[in-house]
Amino acid sequence: MNRFIKIIDWYIIKKYLGTFVFTCAIFTVIIVIFDVSEKLDDFLKHAAPLSKILLIITPGLFPFILIFFGH
Repeated sequence: MNRFIKIIDWYIIKKYLGTFVFTCAIFTVIIVIFDVSEKLDDFLKHAAPLSKILLIITPGLFPFILIFFGH
C-alpha cells in the first residue's frame, strides 16, 4: 500500500512540474515577443543586427521573468 501511494505522488508531482515548466516557457516566449515588438522601431532606426538583439538585449529579460514568476 505504501509503495502505491509513492507512485501516485510521483505521478502527480511530474504532472504538476511539467505543466508549470510548460506554462513558464510559454509566458517567456510571449513576453519576449511583446518586448521585441515594442522596441522594433528603435531596432530598425539604429539598424541593430539580429545577433545583438538575441544575444545582448533579450537575455536581459530573463531576470525580470524569473522575478515575475517568483511572486
